[in-house]
Amino acid sequence: MRITFFKLLTMTITVLGFTVTAAMSDPIGDVVDSDSIQDSIDKSNIQNTTATPAKPEAAPEAAPEEAKVTITEVGMTYVEANLKKVTVVNALEKGDMIEGSIRIPANADDKVISANLKDKNAEIIVHCWSPECDAGMQLANRLVGLGYTNVKHYAGGIAEWTKNNKPTTKSK
Repeated sequence: MRITFFKLLTMTITVLGFTVTAAMSDPIGDVVDSDSIQDSIDKSNIQNTTATPAKPEAAPEAAPEEAKVTITEVGMTYVEANLKKVTVVNALEKGDMIEGSIRIPANADDKVISANLKDKNAEIIVHCWSPECDAGMQLANRLVGLGYTNVKHYAGGIAEWTKNNKPTTKSK
């Protein structure tokens, strides 16, 4: 019996976690008899590869997620109890201030903010006039955006503070 000899081409690919070896034949025109082929097969160490699961690749390390900073709402009692330990910031351009606080208007330049608030990890309580005023929250959000990590908001502001006869500093 005469047989045409084919060149075997193989290609290995990984699909959905399985490694598959595909074989293609290419006739090279040589003719041999079946006994020679059987002898070659017996002598060679050919393995027929079928679909086998590939080793799972290690998952790439995820980039560390930046810590999310939340602005905590605090009340008048908290502000009063911590007034000497924290930095209280009035976000209004003018008007009375909580005694011991500093003024940094909500629209202040970043340089003004960093000059007045050097420690980005220090506790900062921001306020404005009242809950209806958004200047305090605007400034609080800007501080977080600039990298300050311990920002709190006192929504009651000067209106609640003065209504409860707490100490204030008159505006210049």
